[in-house]
Amino acid sequence: MEDVSFFLGCLSNYLRENNFYIGFDFSSFERVKSDAALAEEAFETYRKRGYALDQAMELTMNDLFANVGESRHQAIETCLIGILGIHDLTEVEEEFVQKTAIQDNGVFEGIKEFRYGLDPASLDENYDEFRKRVSDAYVNRFSVSVYQAT
Repeated sequence: MEDVSFFLGCLSNYLRENNFYIGFDFSSFERVKSDAALAEEAFETYRKRGYALDQAMELTMNDLFANVGESRHQAIETCLIGILGIHDLTEVEEEFVQKTAIQDNGVFEGIKEFRYGLDPASLDENYDEFRKRVSDAYVNRFSVSVYQAT
């Protein structure tokens, strides 16, 4: 059980630190726990097959993260930074990224998903349209805010 906790910690920390927004619903956490348990089994199998500890750990981590793509948050943030030609987002822009990542509103239409996050190949294939939708959402968001403030 100690190893499950290790793999559970690795996966859940990565998802949290990279803004995957798996949420607090029970089914999302159960999926993470299930994947961590599968990683434990894979690690034991690699060790039984004679792999050295480092090799078994590397193979297991590759298995554990095989279905982790790019977070919606990171995809939008990277795109917005490119659109605006800046290095860092302001607090208001970061709020836009967070809300858009959670609400979606069609921004990710046509982009395939992995078990966790976006399929990088699908994101690349659809990048021009994705960039346009992020740009439109950004303009709409701040046009409305300016209009409401006046």
